[in-house]
Amino acid sequence: MKVRPKITELVGVGLATVWSFSLMLAGLWSAVVGSGRWPAFSTALWAAGIAAIAAGHVVFLACVAERIFPNANRNIVLWMEMVSCATFVAASIVCLYALFPWSLRPG
Repeated sequence: MKVRPKITELVGVGLATVWSFSLMLAGLWSAVVGSGRWPAFSTALWAAGIAAIAAGHVVFLACVAERIFPNANRNIVLWMEMVSCATFVAASIVCLYALFPWSLRPG
C-alpha cells in the first residue's frame, strides 16, 4: 500500500511538468515568433509571452520543485516565486494596455 501515494505524486509531478512546459513553450513562441509574424500586435504578444513564461515558472516552482526538493531553503523559494508572480502581473498589465489602450486611460 506504500506504492500508491508515490504513483499519485509521480503522476501529479508529471502533469505539472507538462503544464509548465506548455506554458513556457507557448510564451516563447508568442514572444519570439508571434510578435514578428503580426507586427500590429508585437507589444501585446511580447508581453503575453513574458507573462506565459513567468506563469510556467510559477507552476513549476509551486507544483514540481516543492515536491522534488521539500527541504529547499524557503526564503530562496519564496523570493523566486514572488519575482515570477510580479513579472507575470507586470507583463499582463503591459499586454492589456497594449491591447486596450483606450479603456485604461482616464477621461
